[in-house]
Amino acid sequence: MDEIHIAQKLVYLKSSGTLVGYVDLSDAENEMDQPPVATKVLAYMVRGICTNLKEIVAAYTTSNLSKEDLYDRTWHVITKCEVGGVKILAVVCDGSATNRSFIQMHSPVTKLNSGVVHDTVNLASPTRTLYFISDGPHLLKTIRNALAKSGVHPKCKRKLTKGGQVLAWKTIERLFLEDHENTWRQSFKLNAQHVYLNSYSCMNVKFAAQVLSNTVGQDLQSRGWPGTSELVIFILKCNNFFDNINGAHKNHGIRTANRRLSPFTKKDDQRFDELINFVVYLRDWEKEVNSLRNLKKTQKKKLLLPHQTVDGIEMTVNSFIAVMKFMLDAGAEYVNGRALCQDPLEQYFGKQRASLGGSNNPTVQQFFDTDNKIKTHRDMNVRRGRGNTEATNSSMEISDEPLPKRPRCIKKT
Repeated sequence: MDEIHIAQKLVYLKSSGTLVGYVDLSDAENEMDQPPVATKVLAYMVRGICTNLKEIVAAYTTSNLSKEDLYDRTWHVITKCEVGGVKILAVVCDGSATNRSFIQMHSPVTKLNSGVVHDTVNLASPTRTLYFISDGPHLLKTIRNALAKSGVHPKCKRKLTKGGQVLAWKTIERLFLEDHENTWRQSFKLNAQHVYLNSYSCMNVKFAAQVLSNTVGQDLQSRGWPGTSELVIFILKCNNFFDNINGAHKNHGIRTANRRLSPFTKKDDQRFDELINFVVYLRDWEKEVNSLRNLKKTQKKKLLLPHQTVDGIEMTVNSFIAVMKFMLDAGAEYVNGRALCQDPLEQYFGKQRASLGGSNNPTVQQFFDTDNKIKTHRDMNVRRGRGNTEATNSSMEISDEPLPKRPRCIKKT
């Protein structure tokens, strides 16, 4: 589930004589007060873990969404799906304040020492457990953004400190500046957009993944700069965490020569231990900083990653491992890690915005009209095969019966 911003505009429908664009409230709320104009659309997409199912099943117009409203809408969607035969195993969302508060409203099945809620009883099917997952790409962006604000300069909002060393963004900048004019360089993907962040690059997952990557970590380690060993460990651990949950297809690990991108086929996969060790690394970091008695609480927070990010990582790791083991127990041959992220929903929002041309914010009516267009195009689209002589779609009925011959025209003399 995720939200997309829309234009605050009411649309008059001639067919029904009604105004569209208000917040979608319950019947009781509508009787009590006039609904405000909607500013967002909350969309729910069902995605198959081991299938290609990707379908928008619900969308609600909202404004300032509360955790109670999100609770009612989410469980209404889950119940409808379960009644319709679609078994919901996990809820994937980003780490917004409303989403975190909504998750904390639930009673956990498995209690963690940190108090983080990562699972609960599925109210629509009490014999099964429902898991909560924070979107992996969003977590990686928040980690990179925290690192980008870290340094010893007084204007830096954070001063991430691990093992007595400051994890400074200036080190990444130095790595880029020393080699950016060379033709051959190890961190060949680093460019100015990675180092000098703006409103666009801060939201781009690719830039975060290429900074917190094995290539950058190995390059920095080979330099041997003093005071950077903890930054190298941090970057490599973040890279391994993201790779372990980011396998896209069955041959992803083979094609990239990266075993962490391979699908999960065994319940005792060693990558589960890597994920758990990453959580232990972050919690030990917290204990190390909290043991400093000469600092105030506000000062200690600046030495750490945001607690929302750390809690989201712990929630995701525990739920991710549980979902993988559940699917393998259920008979799945393999499970790809990227099945548990909201990339398809982000791509859907991209299609919504692209359909408007120069405008990025649709009205409510445009949102639902575009949704119908996307569904129609997908259902009627004929996918092209690799060559121009292959069958393009398995659902098409192709016959090899010859066409009837046209009668030969006989000219009259």
